[in-house]
Amino acid sequence: MQLTPIINNLAHSEKLPEETIRKCLDLGDDIVPAFLSILIRFTENTPLSDAEEQAIFLIVHLLGEIGDKRAFPVLLDFLQADQDRINDVLSDALTETVPSIVISTFDGDVDRLVGLINNPNVVDVMRAGAMEVWAYFVARGDIPRDVAHQQLSNWFSGLQPKVKITSGFRWSSALPC
Repeated sequence: MQLTPIINNLAHSEKLPEETIRKCLDLGDDIVPAFLSILIRFTENTPLSDAEEQAIFLIVHLLGEIGDKRAFPVLLDFLQADQDRINDVLSDALTETVPSIVISTFDGDVDRLVGLINNPNVVDVMRAGAMEVWAYFVARGDIPRDVAHQQLSNWFSGLQPKVKITSGFRWSSALPC
């Protein structure tokens, strides 16, 4: 598989590169390691080519569409990287699509998700989105309600800086009093 043409097409296409996106989706699990490598290098501040940097937006979304669980820890580390750079490459996707991408790649590691929420260096909008993802997993039953109740108590008393929980999820119906 030649990665360079794929990255160049993702980065430099004047319109949505539908053919390249279909090719990436067809490659599925085979392209995931190459995409993860780019996110890891971004996270570690290892220089990327201009094309790699410009392709990150679509790479993150392709990882979400593929739904490979190997992406979850890399994605969460990536989201905690330099927040100005993250905002530059993801912009409105931080609130619009990234939460769904995190859900689709979830590997069961709730502690890693909580670590993102607890990280005071992550912008509040990202932390709030991660809380919504966490709420989704509580509602789905991936996080036991007693654990969720304790975590909410911890956040209420100690999360710094204070993050407003914006989820529409009704805690009163999910947690015992």
